[in-house]
Amino acid sequence: MLLRRKSCKEVPVLCLYGMYKEDAEEIERKMLKDGTVQSTLQFQLSNKMYDEFLNADLTNDEKIEPWSMGMSLGHFQIAIEKELDKRGIQHKAVKINYDLSDTEEFFIEPTNNYDELAHKSDRLNYQKEIRWILPNMHQMDKLVLPYTPLSKESVGIAKGKIVFKVDVAGHVKESVSVASCFNRWQKKL
Repeated sequence: MLLRRKSCKEVPVLCLYGMYKEDAEEIERKMLKDGTVQSTLQFQLSNKMYDEFLNADLTNDEKIEPWSMGMSLGHFQIAIEKELDKRGIQHKAVKINYDLSDTEEFFIEPTNNYDELAHKSDRLNYQKEIRWILPNMHQMDKLVLPYTPLSKESVGIAKGKIVFKVDVAGHVKESVSVASCFNRWQKKL
């Protein structure tokens, strides 16, 4: 049994489900003469997101055909956090820890930051969730947060299950992170 403080139900949490960079599967690799490595990476949502999350309690006749949305998380995070900052809303972005067992005891020290909202059952680890926790807001009404729409280069929507394929190139001796590339690109704007 998972117990949470009653006040957790009043703290707005913005959720986003998808894939982590660790989920990339290398489906092709080429070594070029100059030492450059070219790879094609594939990201694919777990079928559980469609079967257990989207259509969990529905009969076969009621099942919903999915629509998938892909976006630049960096651009989306900037848009959300800019709006929260503009409204003076304290927020904390967290990558969910799927470290709670349905069969074992656990304890998370209650704090004013509602750290327990960053933990979920290990059986839900297919969800790949990040959250923005708004610990100083307490309300029962839904929070509607308008934000600047993403450009067509930053977001795409498609009917059905979605698979992302990305071509990357790099040198074996270099260490490059997605975050550092994004930061360099953002400084050029």
